[in-house]
Amino acid sequence: MSDSRPPKFYSDEQLHSQIQQFLTALKARGVTHVNWQKVDIHLLGEHMALASNIAIRRDKNADIVDVVGASYTLYKQEQGWRIVAFAIHSADTAFIPQT
Repeated sequence: MSDSRPPKFYSDEQLHSQIQQFLTALKARGVTHVNWQKVDIHLLGEHMALASNIAIRRDKNADIVDVVGASYTLYKQEQGWRIVAFAIHSADTAFIPQT
């Protein structure tokens, strides 16, 4: 992938299936909602960006289940920005600027 060469995307069906599996696993752990606490987006070029966030996952009582980081590679198409890839990781390793 580069500014002049777009990435290959999952089909809508493939992406939907993977997201459903991910969400089912979260629900099985008791997660009912996620609050994004911090988000950083860094443009790499006209069509590429990296984003990172810290998310707090909560259960039905609003108790914290866990806190994670997530990082995304984004690519801009005619329809707008699309997530090309993402990774869930420790909140400590999210590339959020310190204020």
